[in-house]
Parts: sequence; C-alpha cells; structure tokens
Amino acid sequence: MKHILFVDDDANLLSGLRRTMREMKDEWHMDFTDSGEKALQLMRSTSYDAIVSDMRMPGMNGAQLLRHVMEDYPNVIRIVLSGHAEKKLMLDCASTVHQYLAKPCDASQIRQTINRACELRSLLDSDDLQKLVSGLNTIPSLPELYLEIVEMMKSPDVSVKDVGETIARDIGMTVKIMQLVNSAFFGLKHRVNNPADAVALLGMEVLQALVLTTSVFSELEQFSEAPLDSARLWLDATETGALARQIAVFENMDSIAREYAFMAGMLHAVGQLVLAVNMPQEYADVIVLAKEKEIEIWQAEQEILGHSQMAVGGYLLGLWGIADPIVEAVAYYRFPMESHGPGFWPVTAVHAASGLLRSEKDATDPTRHLDMKFLKGAGVDSHVEQWQDLMLQMRNTGTEK
Repeated sequence: MKHILFVDDDANLLSGLRRTMREMKDEWHMDFTDSGEKALQLMRSTSYDAIVSDMRMPGMNGAQLLRHVMEDYPNVIRIVLSGHAEKKLMLDCASTVHQYLAKPCDASQIRQTINRACELRSLLDSDDLQKLVSGLNTIPSLPELYLEIVEMMKSPDVSVKDVGETIARDIGMTVKIMQLVNSAFFGLKHRVNNPADAVALLGMEVLQALVLTTSVFSELEQFSEAPLDSARLWLDATETGALARQIAVFENMDSIAREYAFMAGMLHAVGQLVLAVNMPQEYADVIVLAKEKEIEIWQAEQEILGHSQMAVGGYLLGLWGIADPIVEAVAYYRFPMESHGPGFWPVTAVHAASGLLRSEKDATDPTRHLDMKFLKGAGVDSHVEQWQDLMLQMRNTGTEK
C-alpha cells in the first residue's frame, strides 16, 4: 500500500481532498495536514511514497518544506499543488520538485499523477536509483514556455500564429530553434525565418519537443564543470530525434507516435547530461574507465555509479509526467527487448536510430548496435537497409546545404 501525504493550509481544500480521495483508501494510506511543520513531524514517524504540497502557506511555505523533504527524505516523490499566482515560489523550488499540478485540479488528475510517479518504481525498481535521482541538486524542471505551449494546445481554437508568437517572446529560444529547424536534420527546402512558419511546416508537437529539449540542454549546459562535450551531445540528440522520426514515418506510425519517437530521440541522453552535471568528478572517472576497459559509457556508469544514463533519464521523464511511450523509449532504447513487448513502438524507432548512428562508422558490421532478434520479433528486421538509406539522405541533405 502506498503512503501519501497531503499538505495545504486551506481547510476547505484539504477537506475536499480527503473526500475525493476516499475511493483510494484500499490502495493508499493517506494523511492530511495543514502546515509544513506538521508535515515534517509526520514524516519522522511514517515512510511516505509521495508528498503533495500547496505552495503558499504561513510559517513554512511549500518551497521550504520540499527542500527539507529532498534533503532528509530524498526517495520521496515531491509534487506541488499550486495556483497560477505563485510563480515566484514555484521558481524558488524548481530544483526540488518533481511535478507541478495547477489549482484547480480534479481528483482524477491527482490520482493519475501520484500513481504514475509511484509506478515508475516498478518500471525502474531500485531504491538506490530513486535516492540517486531524488537527491540530485541540479534537476532541470519543465520549462515555463513548454508548459505554456502544452496548455495552449489543449484549446481547439489555438492557431499556428498563436504558438509561434508565444515562442517568439523568448529571443534566445527562438534563435536556437531557428538554427535547428534550418539545419540538415529536417531537410526543409526553404529557409524558415520565424517560429510560426516552423510550426506550420513541422507541426505543433515537433516545436513543443524542440522547446522542451532546448530548454533542458540550455539549463544544464551552464554548468561548465560537467566533463562532457555538450556540442557533441546536442548533435547526437538532434540526429537521433530526427532519424527516429523519419523511421517512424517510414513505418507508417500515426502522427502522435511519430512525435513521441522524435521527442524520445531528442531526450534519449538527458540522463547522461544530468549525471555529468551533478557528479562531475565521478563522471570524469566514468569516462576514463570506459576508455581504459574499452567498454561503453553506460557500462562504466553502471560500474561506478550503480545505474546507467538510460535508467536515470527514463525515471526523470516519468516524474515530469512525460508520456509513457517516451519514458519507455528513453529507458529501454539500448535494450528494447526489456520493454513492454514486440511491435513497432517509439522505443523501436529510437533503438533503430541510435543503433544506426552508432554503427555508422563500422563498415564491417553496420548492424553492430542493433538488436536484430528484437527487430525480427517486431517484423521489421528486413527494413534496416531502408533505414540506412534514410540516414544517408539526412547526411546528403546536410552536404547540399
């Protein structure tokens, strides 16, 4: 049984939560309290799986409470339930919160968010991994611009122009996205000069993925101590995302699955970036070990840190509330046989794209990094040559430009 703690100084809201969550009593043990001080007192005697806290409270506010929780109980999932007028407080706890829920929030969304976060413990079942991720100091939070675009897209009246204008408000983001959209990866015949045109040509979901990935990389790249070539990592992310999307199109996946494949490809190495930023010295040792033993980076990560970048990346994306197929693809793209089963899913597209790109320089075995048994089970092992052609077309487009 899961143990959940709800914290809110509004007696009416707390009473409403108690009433609406009553149907979960067979699955959850729930405690409700009206202050941060009382919450910490409860946590000293009860082992909780998740805490859901209001932000604006007298005495200890939500940001301060969740900071204490992160430091003293790093394996507890931390969720904020906040109003739109509390952005300042939300920014104060950006590095300590796993997910945000905006008031008013219906009970089903709260239940889904908590269950989803807790179920990741089954997907990536390791107390050590949970403690490692939850205890990291620099965890990128979902950027405000991304959240705004997601919210806009819920409206049936939103237009390409509206989304483009929203992106254009962030000059730095606009410059980066225009550079990427006009690169070889998308093979556009005409130069794109503004975000609205980019949305029209690529679709809102693609631009949404670009905003998220660019924001995450930008936030983490500012930490110069990380022993990584961030330019190389960004190139790998963009190539993998673009090729995964092209493969998904070739395999006639529906539009949503294509964009899942694209976003997963773009974010497939986010775990590596997060680990390197938070543990620069340990990650330098990872790189040295990989070279000395001539093993892959993820194997050296496993030896030194106890977990791979795939597990960390998948766990983080799940805590952010990113769609399950994306979480699955990031967590299992290297070992797709461990995912939910055969068939062509986003994890298959990302596995294929990443494997082909890593095998590209191996003239003797271009399938070296592909799980051909898995691809055969998915019925697409005979498509590898066509996928290679897609990769070459991407390269040739870049040469022409």
